[in-house]
Amino acid sequence: MMVTDNYNNGLLRDSKTPLVIDGKLKALPIDSELSWEDFERLIVRLVRYSLSGTIQNSFQYGRQGQKQYGIDIVAFNAATADTFVLQCKHVKTISRGDITKWIREFLTGERRKGVSKYFLCTSFSIETDTALVDEWKEAAFSLFEEKIDSALWDYGELQSLLRYAEPVVLELFGEAAAERFCVRLEPNQPTEYPVNYRQKFAHRLDSSLIFENLTCRLDLLVPNDKQQIVSALLSFARKDLNGITLGIDSDELMHWLQWRAHAQEIDSRPYAIPTDNKERWMLSTKHARLTLSTDELSHLDWILKEAWNRLLPVIFANEAKWQTMRFKLIEHNYNRDSYALVSVHRNLWSIILDFAWEYDFANGDSNWHIFDAAPGMLKVYVRNRRARLEPGYHLMMQAHNEVGVAGPWDENVVLSWTPLSDFDDQAEAVGPTKAWDAEYTHHWIIERLIPTVIEWHQNKRMANNRWVSFKTRDVKKGSSSALGSSDLCYSLAQCGSRELGRNINDTTAIRCAVSQMQSHFNGGHKDVPVDIALTRAVLKLSKRILPFVSLPDEHYIRGKLPLNPKLALADGLEVLASSDQVMATRQWLDLSLRCLSAIIDDVDELPPSELGHAIDELIPIWRQLKEDLLCSVFRQ
Repeated sequence: MMVTDNYNNGLLRDSKTPLVIDGKLKALPIDSELSWEDFERLIVRLVRYSLSGTIQNSFQYGRQGQKQYGIDIVAFNAATADTFVLQCKHVKTISRGDITKWIREFLTGERRKGVSKYFLCTSFSIETDTALVDEWKEAAFSLFEEKIDSALWDYGELQSLLRYAEPVVLELFGEAAAERFCVRLEPNQPTEYPVNYRQKFAHRLDSSLIFENLTCRLDLLVPNDKQQIVSALLSFARKDLNGITLGIDSDELMHWLQWRAHAQEIDSRPYAIPTDNKERWMLSTKHARLTLSTDELSHLDWILKEAWNRLLPVIFANEAKWQTMRFKLIEHNYNRDSYALVSVHRNLWSIILDFAWEYDFANGDSNWHIFDAAPGMLKVYVRNRRARLEPGYHLMMQAHNEVGVAGPWDENVVLSWTPLSDFDDQAEAVGPTKAWDAEYTHHWIIERLIPTVIEWHQNKRMANNRWVSFKTRDVKKGSSSALGSSDLCYSLAQCGSRELGRNINDTTAIRCAVSQMQSHFNGGHKDVPVDIALTRAVLKLSKRILPFVSLPDEHYIRGKLPLNPKLALADGLEVLASSDQVMATRQWLDLSLRCLSAIIDDVDELPPSELGHAIDELIPIWRQLKEDLLCSVFRQ
């Protein structure tokens, strides 16, 4: 390049003399001079150098002649459980279809399980062939569908990586090549973040979920078939927090996650307190406090929201199997959870156990000879198929003392349900003919077992022809009243149904459902916001039902809601539903449900079309109630 001297300092004395720059080598001979063994050795060294902050170990996989399943190099990090595999192709050319074949070889191989990321490393330049670029994109998508990240290290990418990997070039190509090819960076200035985590990264590993976002990392233990336990470890990349890990218990974590999922404004975070410095926040847990920057808090916000989106389906899936939503978790028993189903009189529990002894499976072959009699425990068991039951155990139930303030009438015990497991401590298959879920057990106890036991006891009589004395009471617990053929037991279900719409076929049923929802939102989870759309829907529904009420309790409704006194009741509800006065709080939803309940109480009967519309409007609120009940298992 000819450069003329346009300056007056005379640095270039002869404007006609070309300025020759002895630049860096354009490339290293990785495509022609290296053997395939040296090429793999180069990739191993480059992995260790370029991914030093991500992996702990890397090595060549197998030896010549061994089946390698499309893997030449393995790298892993024991702390994060990440496993990277690299397939090396030191070839002179790549044809259309080769990449697809290599990826298929890997995905169908026996070593793909547990792999986090796949690297295709080749000395051929794929980026210069559009057909091969498109094929790689398709292959990368195939890996993505299998939840495996991917990276392409072809000729051009390897040259770029080696340009800044002087130690690798020095070792394999010599000092002269390193001097002529590599770019030497100035020594790094001290940094607050020596190594960052991956950006917006989420990964499932067995019973754990891993989330990373630059400065933060969350390791989340998810619930399983044995126990409904959630806990987490929170780590930070900042230099002064290196080696510090915060443990977050189930109650605190679920509060954070549920709040983050529903919050409209995140400045009032339950996990971060603002400080005098607008760029600093105080992360506050039950056991520790740390100062975070605005960026670190923003990274944590993303992690918590993503964790909720991944955790909630796991919670719902576990619940769908065992059907435990309506029942309160009362204890962890032998690594398995116990849920309160029914409260029964102590004497009735004793009679149930006597019934089990008489109808032990070994004593007969009737449809009630389905028990494995044992002191203090009710076991449903059949050796051979009987009463539509497959061989094996179907239920193991114990009695617990009722908790709370004791009274002279407190002679009841709580019957609990626990998931069954086999001898290897694996969860049993669930179904009416297999291990019973909580809902099936709850129905069987109330509708079948207790009436049958009472009738058996009355017919049997005792030797002195006297009925065992009971002190009974007519009890209403939550939404349930005395059930079965006597008031000797009552349900401990926390709501009347698993889903809104089931068993709702008249105005009385929907009146009961609204009352249950109002009672729920007046109670727990007050520290978690709700979607403002739920409250608006209740207000609009109230306005819609008003025409079916001859004389609504207008004084009560206006006392609960800030309605415009100049407007008629229906108009006031409509205006309020669209106004900025409505807030995303449970108190607002509670008050709105109270008013809806008052209106429905004065309705004789809604037309079927309006009944269906009301159910549709209330389903999202019921879904929030269901979410709260599932989360309450972890917030005890």
